Parts: sequence; C-alpha cells; structure tokens
Amino acid sequence: MSERDPLVRLLHMRDYAEAALRLRERGSRRLLDEDEMYSFSMIHAVAMIGQTAGQVHREVQQAAPDIPWTDIIGMRHRLIHGYEFVRHDVVWETVEIDVPDLLERLNPLIERLQARAGRASGEMGPDPQ
Repeated sequence: MSERDPLVRLLHMRDYAEAALRLRERGSRRLLDEDEMYSFSMIHAVAMIGQTAGQVHREVQQAAPDIPWTDIIGMRHRLIHGYEFVRHDVVWETVEIDVPDLLERLNPLIERLQARAGRASGEMGPDPQ
C-alpha cells in the first residue's frame, strides 16, 4: 500500500482519532486548560484527523456521505490557522462527542476498502456492498 492509497489515509485518520480518545482518557477538561503540553497534544491529534481527512480522495469522501468531511477539515483549519483563538471547550466536546461518532462511521468504510483490496490481491471474500 502506498501513502497515496485512500485506505492508508483512512487508517491514519483512525489512528489520530484513537490517539485523541486515549488523551481524553488520560486527562480531563480542566487539564486541557491547565497543562500546555496536554493542550498541544490534544489539539494536534484533532488537527491531524482533519489534515488526513483533507487528503482522502474526493471519490472516497463521496462514497461515505455520513462522514462530515467538510466539518472535519474545517476544524483542522480553525485549529491551525486560528490557533490563538482555539476554544478548549470546543476541542474537548469534539473529542468527547464527535470523535467516537467518527470512528463508528469510519470503521465500516475502512472494512469495505480492505475487503476490496483483498479481492484485488486475489483473496476471496464476500462483496462489501
């Protein structure tokens, strides 16, 4: 699999989403305000979800309209370009509510692409449709 493979991008998105959830489990909303390194880590994880989402091929995005691609990418832009105005309550809410929802939607898409990749490489399996 090459780095340009849509499956690789989606796997990276999942990795960053899972990292954000691990950070949430290890900290708290209050820590997000009080600990600069924790804040930087959480913001970076969320921004990387958006960065990677922006690299997913348009066709793949269109095949998964239940994933809010524009919102995810927009969040990345706000975090990176408006860093001095980042609201920690929005970041926390994103990780608390939106990231688990994203994983629920992302995992079936990843499974479908993995199934297609398996059939393309000669593996036999059920049609992912």
